[in-house]
Amino acid sequence: MDFLTEAKIEHIEVTENIVVHRRSGTKLNEGNITCINTDEGLVFIDAGRIAEVAKKFREAMEKRFNKKAKLLILTHTHNDHFFGIEAFKDLPIYASQQAFEGYKKYEQEGKLSKEYRQGFIEAIKEKAANGEFTLAEEWHNDFAVNYLKANIFPITVGISDEKAFGSQEQRLLFKVIGGHSEDSAYLHYIPENILITGDNFNCSHAENSPCMLANMKSKGIEILQMFENLKPTKVIPGHGSVVDSNYITKTRKYFEAIFAKIKELKESGLSLEEVKKHPDLPEFFEDEKHSQWDRIMSSWYTQL
Repeated sequence: MDFLTEAKIEHIEVTENIVVHRRSGTKLNEGNITCINTDEGLVFIDAGRIAEVAKKFREAMEKRFNKKAKLLILTHTHNDHFFGIEAFKDLPIYASQQAFEGYKKYEQEGKLSKEYRQGFIEAIKEKAANGEFTLAEEWHNDFAVNYLKANIFPITVGISDEKAFGSQEQRLLFKVIGGHSEDSAYLHYIPENILITGDNFNCSHAENSPCMLANMKSKGIEILQMFENLKPTKVIPGHGSVVDSNYITKTRKYFEAIFAKIKELKESGLSLEEVKKHPDLPEFFEDEKHSQWDRIMSSWYTQL
């Protein structure tokens, strides 16, 4: 099976000048890629996991808007948002200072080399062979293949706190906030009040990795409150569908409720297994839970 062609590709028109590339229908991490059309050229946010996919999106946007790409901005450097970076290798690449320094450190330690990645893949296969977990067919034929193929290019500029891009009329604000990862940032396209969150906010969780869910911790709620206060008209998550600000509120209220209940049950002496099955846990805020729900609940129980 060709998992690259089997996946569903969507180009979601958020506004007249903002388009989101979403690759779904796969069990693997698929970060969204955003294109913003500005007077000075196209700004891309995140690079996805596969250069071939990112390149096709870039070409489609350059044709659609009849403009050249100007720069790439990364919300963070997890491989599902970063490993497609070859598609933008000719552009200035911006990210947080933490991402910039992390890249340099990994480069110096050889952890971005194909040799290192090959060793990582072999170690995972060995663990699977020992029965520690099961690797899906998609992992062998999609993730492992593209993880090894990826050509990684350096981040050009690190931003320590925040930076504004574009003219006053087309202001795009980049702000480093941590949370999901130490190098995480969000972007706010002020003229149309569009929020691009990276993995500090995801949706369509049943289709996505558990990265936001399992790693929420207490700061996750603070970040969702920060996003709510911006009152965005549309929200582009790190993974999943484009939503409105009401969805952030619904998400934040769920996390507040379930974290409070898990903490209460844990402090009453209940075990993890008892908490998982407890009838007083609030209903999940989406129709379907993630396939790794037990692991996510274990993470929350441990954190609290």
